[in-house]
Amino acid sequence: MSYTMEYKGFKAQIMEANRLEGDYVHGLPPGDPLPVYQSEAFKKYPDNWMKGPGVFIVPVRPNKGLWFDWRGNLSNNTAILPTIKGCNPITGIQTSGFHLERYEEKCPKHGVAFEGDRYCPKCEYKWPPQNYVCRDPMWWDGWFNAKDGTVRQFFFTEEEMRDIASKLIGKENTVPAFGFAFYRPKEMRSAPRMRYKTYSPYDDSEYLDGTGSYVNSKEMYVTYSNSSSTSGLLMASDSCSSFSDVEIRPDSVSCQIGGILRSKESRDLTISKKAVKEVSVGAGAKIDQNLDPDPYDLDSWKDTPDASMTIYFVFQEKLEELKAGGMKSLEGKEEGMLEGLPVG
Repeated sequence: MSYTMEYKGFKAQIMEANRLEGDYVHGLPPGDPLPVYQSEAFKKYPDNWMKGPGVFIVPVRPNKGLWFDWRGNLSNNTAILPTIKGCNPITGIQTSGFHLERYEEKCPKHGVAFEGDRYCPKCEYKWPPQNYVCRDPMWWDGWFNAKDGTVRQFFFTEEEMRDIASKLIGKENTVPAFGFAFYRPKEMRSAPRMRYKTYSPYDDSEYLDGTGSYVNSKEMYVTYSNSSSTSGLLMASDSCSSFSDVEIRPDSVSCQIGGILRSKESRDLTISKKAVKEVSVGAGAKIDQNLDPDPYDLDSWKDTPDASMTIYFVFQEKLEELKAGGMKSLEGKEEGMLEGLPVG
């Protein structure tokens, strides 16, 4: 068991958050990574589920929010196409193959010309600039509304009538799996220089940044190196001149000391044992999360994904059923090829 899904060099976490309430626009909620299991670890497995590398099982709790965290990837060299039970949460369109799309002149549903800024007179709403996420911030929290740049929070529910994918594309068109398709550009880009605004529990405190200089804990001007973990090393750099702005989620770090952001420890996962057949994903309170247009040309991205992850969300009863069939370790022998040989 791990807390990070990894496949072909790409990474993702499923973050559990409190379900937000109230008829107003919320800020980005903090979250804790949920455990993930590789599908091949289960000896008995549903015949109608995919299995193999890149396929994961994630146990969840009803009435909890969630968001997708892709910050472990190279932000300017990664585009992610998400799908929720066969429905794209950015566009509301049924997933059909893996294609990155831009929406600039015509409605993809009706083929009619947009009026104003991507407004379709037949849909009677404004369309997003594209059907995928790229650049920073590399996370996604819900069902998108391009009119005001908000999303309706994803939350897990046992109530099938609240399943948004079923409402948007029809129950008969949904699938039990969720997925992320990852794209690289045709030519890799150099790492961007970024300005990070951090949030600290200490008002105006200053900390050593690791270079011997003091920096304000609320805002740091930094260059950032992607890390394989949830922690990143931030080095102060007053001389940086070309930045993209990135906002680190409030409360997603517990403290900032020595220039290192340390993620909060995951809380214990106590999952409901109530029997359910399928996980539904509702649309909750509004969250302020815009989707900035991709600054790169569409044809700069590869035509097909470099990797795709398939995720099955399950409630406790289904997880216990899978475990009861037996599990195997995919870690291998402790000493690898040296197992049984004189070592040490």
